[in-house]
Amino acid sequence: ISVPVTISMTEEMEARSAQGKMKLLEAKAMQSMVTIRDTVNAALLSAQSGKSILGFQDIIADAPTTGTVGGINRATNSWWRNQYDTTSTTFTSTTVSNIYDGVTRMNTVFNNSSEGNSRPNKVVTTLALMGKFQETLTSTGYARSTLKDNSATIGANDTSFRGAEVYYDRDCAASHMYFYNTKFLKLKIQSGLNFAKTPFKEAPNQFAKVSFVVVGLQLTTNNPRRLGVATAVS
Repeated sequence: ISVPVTISMTEEMEARSAQGKMKLLEAKAMQSMVTIRDTVNAALLSAQSGKSILGFQDIIADAPTTGTVGGINRATNSWWRNQYDTTSTTFTSTTVSNIYDGVTRMNTVFNNSSEGNSRPNKVVTTLALMGKFQETLTSTGYARSTLKDNSATIGANDTSFRGAEVYYDRDCAASHMYFYNTKFLKLKIQSGLNFAKTPFKEAPNQFAKVSFVVVGLQLTTNNPRRLGVATAVS
């Protein structure tokens, strides 16, 4: 991913002092950094396309019984498949009295993605489902009281599920909950391309100069069986 840092002659003249030039450069570089981070974040929770990286939708696939990931065919190598549960579920429905269906789904995927001491330590979902999960923490039979700094809280800041941090991301696919262990899911960055900056160059016939912020990376796994996804959660 590369994003340009462009400084026009007008901007440079308006920031002629040494301090002004530094502030201008920092602001321009920060804009490019934010753009790259947003691009990376969206790619992480999407499916690979063109030259983009592999995403959660590739490595923790909704239907991992087909397709090739990392050069390994999941159709013929079942050990290369992530866990998945496609049961249609309304999170706050209660098929069993006082037990939320959404929590039951979370238990299923969490258990399937666990083995021995290897358990998911992160759960990422949508803002809507995060809100439903938080509702269960403050509902009858689900409230959890903790004592901290001599003050009691009832699930207010504790958004964990069986020890795994639960958080939301606006780039997460709708109706999805991803369960993963950071030992088995890594974002690898190319040496020398860790948000590297190229020298400024002047474009021909333009009163401006341009540099690029460049990052090269890939999402990898070495054990997809310890990763899981619940889909069709409303």
